[in-house]
Amino acid sequence: MPSSVTTTASTSFGKWRLSSSDRPIVVHSAVDAHVIGPGGSITLIEVKAGTKTTPSEKRPMLVPRVIEQTDSNQFGFMLLQKWDGYVIEADKETFTGHLIDSHGVLPDHDAIFSRAELPKEEQALVSAGTPFVWTIGYRQIGATRERASVIYFRRLPDWTGREISNGARAGENLGKAVGWE
Repeated sequence: MPSSVTTTASTSFGKWRLSSSDRPIVVHSAVDAHVIGPGGSITLIEVKAGTKTTPSEKRPMLVPRVIEQTDSNQFGFMLLQKWDGYVIEADKETFTGHLIDSHGVLPDHDAIFSRAELPKEEQALVSAGTPFVWTIGYRQIGATRERASVIYFRRLPDWTGREISNGARAGENLGKAVGWE
């Protein structure tokens, strides 16, 4: 007969037991809760469930375990390049955009994009002159790192005639102030 020692305790997770036995224990594992703390820190809470197989009893054993926040379970995006652009022309399958390096280092480019890269909600926004942003980088999900290319359209209202004339007037005044005229 195998020797066995069992300890039972109550916690905020419910009752749980610790057991040392010569019999095998089958353990099934999954994250049961995510807690977002101050500053965006994430704590994953996992409850281990197992069954001790003895001829006399089959009770589940629950052991709470808090998984500490580490670098390997971070979420984020590491930006490699960001382009600001606007649509030059579009058809049913593609659109052509003029791209300007947001860091001001690389020369301007024109690029052709497939509409299939956009969500359906974004496809309705594609028309000549529409501003968009194209980011290229690495998406970090846990210990997994994947290259990502993300295009999103800016939802900016059109300039009004009043805003255009005010801007032109401000430009003229600035030009006179610095002696360009």
